[in-house]
Amino acid sequence: MLEICYAEAIHYFPEETEWNEFKEKFKNLDLVDRARLFDQYNFQSKGVENVFESLNFPGRNDSQPTTLVVVPNFSVERVQRMLNFAADNYSVNREESEWIIGMPPDRPKNGWRYEALWELFNQPSRKRDACTLNFKDILHGLQEIWLETCETRSLVIASVASKAQHLGTFMFLKMHPEVGLVLSEPKQFTAAICLNLRRSALICLNLRSFFIRDEDSPGISPPPLLIPHSSFCILHSAVLQPLPPPRYPSLIRCQSR
Repeated sequence: MLEICYAEAIHYFPEETEWNEFKEKFKNLDLVDRARLFDQYNFQSKGVENVFESLNFPGRNDSQPTTLVVVPNFSVERVQRMLNFAADNYSVNREESEWIIGMPPDRPKNGWRYEALWELFNQPSRKRDACTLNFKDILHGLQEIWLETCETRSLVIASVASKAQHLGTFMFLKMHPEVGLVLSEPKQFTAAICLNLRRSALICLNLRSFFIRDEDSPGISPPPLLIPHSSFCILHSAVLQPLPPPRYPSLIRCQSR
């Protein structure tokens, strides 16, 4: 059994007041000038040191067209550089990219961040949401995209996601070694990313694998996929509070080996 503890912050930056101030300034700017303006605010990071293909997850391109899956955050310049890298190295059509935008678990307080990210990147039409705290959400979202594209296209992920989303992405990549991963390293992380801790999440992974197969999608018969069975609980005031079930209950069927 592998246990992973994840801490959730009380305050994330940018805060809504900062975002509204910034929004008034950038609404008439193009993407390049928006990136420069955003870099001046330094909400999450400064500059880009490097953009690179992951050594552990280079993927495999069998001369098929490539779909890019973008998981953004507020570091605009990093995301734009990753988009440029993908366009240069995989002949990606930006208009056909799939976007997975993080949805905060506390929507009444931080739900505006989802809409802000969508607007920040020119409101891409091919988008879906994934919880920033529950790693299973992005795992199922990526699996859904894979099922839609696996027979005709290669898949590459460009991610600056939350830590929990990175865990879900890692598990997906272990299931699909043919999928590539593009990462970026900033010149500097800024201190004002989050403030104080509200609660922790305990993720327990049972390393005795479960088979996962999509039995509900007509016309597609993917091979069995291996993923560890897991549980995910919120630790708050010493009480275990299970998170809601995944939003795609019909996507997978699990059975013990």
